[in-house]
Amino acid sequence: MVQASAIAQQSSFMKTDDGVIHYKTCGAGSPILIINGGPGLDCNGFQHLAELLSDKHTTILFDQRGTGESALNKIDESTITMDLMVEDMEALRKHLDYDQWIVLGHSFGGFLGEYYACKYPNSITALILSSSGGIDLGLLQYFRENLQMHLSQNERDEFQYWDSLVNAENPTEEAKYNRAKCLASAYLYDKSYVPQVAARLAHGGNPEINSLVFKDLFDSHFDCREGLKDFSKPVLIIQGRQDPIGAGVAYEAHNALKTSTLVFINKSGHYSWLEQGDSFCAELYAFCASFEK
Repeated sequence: MVQASAIAQQSSFMKTDDGVIHYKTCGAGSPILIINGGPGLDCNGFQHLAELLSDKHTTILFDQRGTGESALNKIDESTITMDLMVEDMEALRKHLDYDQWIVLGHSFGGFLGEYYACKYPNSITALILSSSGGIDLGLLQYFRENLQMHLSQNERDEFQYWDSLVNAENPTEEAKYNRAKCLASAYLYDKSYVPQVAARLAHGGNPEINSLVFKDLFDSHFDCREGLKDFSKPVLIIQGRQDPIGAGVAYEAHNALKTSTLVFINKSGHYSWLEQGDSFCAELYAFCASFEK
């Protein structure tokens, strides 16, 4: 199994017009910006991925605006938008003095990565979509059902029980964690990672930001097909074969992105880089070798 790098990571802040963005860098080599999933989660759950890739790249993690240590003067519809989140990313690229960087978006981070590519294609060396939410919002019509399909009937009953408690007034930490355990089990092929993923899902999120981001996505009718129809940079779409997102989402993005390569990683769900680190890194390094001469 690929082991995480022992290279030290540096933590810093970048000022913005309405707050600060917290970011971390690790390793050496061509830069990869890692956009974590969520929305509303901090970047800490992607530390392992950043360290894995730091053997050959400088990896950059950042807390999306209003999450983790990235503070805003106020949080409302005017400050939590996809446009402003993308502007934070472009400001961070300039702050770090990179002409271009590889952009890797995981899950919801794939939405952000695609939207960034629509607005700033010349800032990107290549785009990597890891278990991405897709080219539009079509996934949201059936994703909850897909998650349920990855659980046994007993697990579904358990999820419904804990979900009702979490959605009640003043939910307990026990309820949050047990609900997250059910979700983690649906996301994962290798159940040994359930405690690790559940801890992140239970305690790492900001539900207010999650709601505001999805409101913006729906209000804007998020769809990157038109914006990316002429995107000419290399694209890697990489997804677990057993991901509850479903293969159709990956194929749809592959059809929309004319320069894309599509790779499925077997025996992995939503977190291929966690469950099948060797295969994930091998595919990513081979992809980067195809354009880094």
